[in-house]
Amino acid sequence: MEMQSDSRKRPLDSDGDDGITKRSNQGNLDPQTRDDVHLKMLVPSCAAGAVIGKGGETIGKLQRDSTAKMKMSKNQDTFPGTSERVCLIVGTVSACQKAHEDVAQIIYDKPDPQPKPSGDGDGKINYQRHHQTKFLVPNASAGVIIGKGGAYIKELKESSGAHVNVSHKGENPERIVTVSGDSSEIRAAMGMLLEKLAADPQSSLYPSLNYANMHSGGNMASASSSFSSLNNSSMGGMNMGGMGGGGSNMTPHQVQQAAQSLSNSEY
Repeated sequence: MEMQSDSRKRPLDSDGDDGITKRSNQGNLDPQTRDDVHLKMLVPSCAAGAVIGKGGETIGKLQRDSTAKMKMSKNQDTFPGTSERVCLIVGTVSACQKAHEDVAQIIYDKPDPQPKPSGDGDGKINYQRHHQTKFLVPNASAGVIIGKGGAYIKELKESSGAHVNVSHKGENPERIVTVSGDSSEIRAAMGMLLEKLAADPQSSLYPSLNYANMHSGGNMASASSSFSSLNNSSMGGMNMGGMGGGGSNMTPHQVQQAAQSLSNSEY
């Protein structure tokens, strides 16, 4: 069902606009009904403009078609170690799945003419990037996806046919999950992965898209703090500092409350 546009709201998205405005249910951790599932999808810089569209037209349509809320990081806010921007998608599992599929199709249609290293730490050039989905998870959520002894990744492979790889833990508090395969395999694997993310309150631990500071030796704590101060007026003065470096010490309930507060504010 398409969301009706409201001319009183800010534009859905552009390179610098605040775009996620829809309110979420409070305290809902049911994976089947949660409407604040966070998916931070990596988008090659060569495809980011096509995802946004002129004046935000394309990303606006993607939001209406999926009912998910979406926001693209700025030009300079590429994920550390890559040249890729980050698209934050927030909504139900089905809305995030639909938005992911539409963005993945744009990436497939816009292959990088100059392939870059994978960003997974192996230094290899990734010639198959447009055949992959890459998204970010907090270090605290990586184990949920990997499973004990790699059991869940094995289950993903057996059930979907897709290959799933989680990058090694580094200085960054987020890790890259790479899903490779044909479109149907990736779709099946992402459906399973989104269910996992929906059941894990810590998966929305880092909603910030401010990565430029990290390229100059900063960290996610200061990036989240900067994100908070820049948007404090539109967020009703909410203090987001706890969702930075100290966020890993928050209880799941505190994480959920903070993420819900963020989703319920205009930013």
